Amino acid sequence: THPLPFPTPPPPEVPVRLTNGTSECSGRVELLHLGSWRPLCREFWDRRGADVVCRQTGCGRGRSTTAGSAVPVLGPFWVVLMNCTGEHKEIRLQGGGSRCIGRVELYSRDAWGTVCDDSWGLGAAAVVCRQLGCGHALRATNGSRHGRGRGPIYLDEVRCRGDEAYLWKCPSQPWAQHDCGHKEDAGVECSGKVALLFLC
Repeated sequence: THPLPFPTPPPPEVPVRLTNGTSECSGRVELLHLGSWRPLCREFWDRRGADVVCRQTGCGRGRSTTAGSAVPVLGPFWVVLMNCTGEHKEIRLQGGGSRCIGRVELYSRDAWGTVCDDSWGLGAAAVVCRQLGCGHALRATNGSRHGRGRGPIYLDEVRCRGDEAYLWKCPSQPWAQHDCGHKEDAGVECSGKVALLFLC
């Protein structure tokens, strides 16, 4: 895939998306060109472009950008990764000793919270592992196996098919409505990081 030499910021009529991030508002910048999504490379990138992309995706303003620090590509180009400041959700694993094992925590409105283990299963674990780039799900854990979290409990009765892009897209109780305590915090154990190579 060849990088796109668009000026910064990208023209407003060009569809933009963020991919392979931990939320809808972070990830690799791609533009739709001639029917296919292609990466925007760093020599055409600056903070002004980040602000435009964040606005176009409904994600506030650009918070940080990095070029080439995460995923190398063949040739003289590096993929652009970025984050936005807009209200969005993020995900992480805590208490398991590695970034691919632990208690599931979600970030929303400036606070990290947890997920209740009611109805928690391998479908949900598969979504979490894939979302974090941690391979496939080995097991879904419950009963605060990886320690009790703090703060809000954001999701309860999560019933994922396993093919959802984000955990919060799975069927569940309404956001932050639950009948759980932190003794029921859900977790996952994933196979490990997947090495990805994106070609420009």
